[in-house]
Amino acid sequence: MNMGVDTLMDSVLEVYFPQCRYLKSVNFHYPEIRGEFGISSSCYIKSTGHFNAVEAIICYNQLAYTFFAHGIDERVEELMKLETLSFEDFSRNRQLPDSYIVDIRHLKFRKPINSSKFYGDMKLNKASKVGSSAAFFLTGINFWDDGNGKASGEFLLAFVPRQANIHPHPNLSLVASG
Repeated sequence: MNMGVDTLMDSVLEVYFPQCRYLKSVNFHYPEIRGEFGISSSCYIKSTGHFNAVEAIICYNQLAYTFFAHGIDERVEELMKLETLSFEDFSRNRQLPDSYIVDIRHLKFRKPINSSKFYGDMKLNKASKVGSSAAFFLTGINFWDDGNGKASGEFLLAFVPRQANIHPHPNLSLVASG
């Protein structure tokens, strides 16, 4: 389909309540995506004045959904080897029910990040297929602001179609880094 970046991002973020759409813009350079974020008010708590773990997971999710939607829309070969589907099928039927964060590793907040404007990049480090229909993705994430704010970690994602009858928590050694 090859939709524009803004249209694709808007379509992916449609599943979030408007006040929870923290991702403002993205740039792709496969196997990486970089985004600009802004959190004017938290969706779950009074302002802490800094970026926190809950917001990191929400921002990561938005960046990852956009990354995979773009890869599917652009028919990126590495992703197509693991799962053949269309952008429409992903966004309408599978984005929420078939996608899981399986593991969060080493999420470290090294210096407080100003949540009103900050950046994040995600890199696909490893992709593995388990069985005939489950795919697992080890990704690295970095967040930073225009000052000294900094956070980083790794997330293990699973894409497991509901009909696959596979538990989304595999033997993590199958997809471990290193």
